[in-house]
Amino acid sequence: MLLAWWSGIEPSNERDWQPEVARLAHAEIRGDLVTVRNIRNFDYRSETDFTPAWYDRTFDLNKLESVDLVAVYWMGPAIAHTILSFGFAGGDHLAISIETRKEKGEGYSTIKGFFKQYELYYVVADERDVIRVRSNYRKDPPEDVYVYRVHGNIDNGRRLFLEYMRRINALKATPEFYNTATSRPTCTSRAG
Repeated sequence: MLLAWWSGIEPSNERDWQPEVARLAHAEIRGDLVTVRNIRNFDYRSETDFTPAWYDRTFDLNKLESVDLVAVYWMGPAIAHTILSFGFAGGDHLAISIETRKEKGEGYSTIKGFFKQYELYYVVADERDVIRVRSNYRKDPPEDVYVYRVHGNIDNGRRLFLEYMRRINALKATPEFYNTATSRPTCTSRAG
């Protein structure tokens, strides 16, 4: 009976979400032009006091110039959350962070993350949003942010960008639950 109940719990895109995760990003891909909708660009005064803002932008894959790996350490040097930031000619940067989608009044718990408590969410944001909130406003615990330029063939960066866009579109069409053990491809630990 418990197994039947457990398997009947379904993820949803229709809940009373916290403002930071209220909108789902999605992309329209037309050849080398990718229009990303619902890019988050909040104006923060503190971690919890902000003015929500969202925008749409079209990116030309031929103008992708860089990919940065952003490592965010919040519990000392052992564990980091990672974010990818794609840099385009003209100074545009689109950052993507894989996180939990929390409802209003809900906090994060690693343990709850094993038990279908959160939907999987890709934060698609202006770099000034998703990185600045971590470097300037999160204080409990404070977060240390490091940006590393990825070196390699930019065609691989384009393929990675498109893969993220396809994944974002898939989650918009079919929501999934976040799982602490399996949904954390952007968290890493530092050995020794």
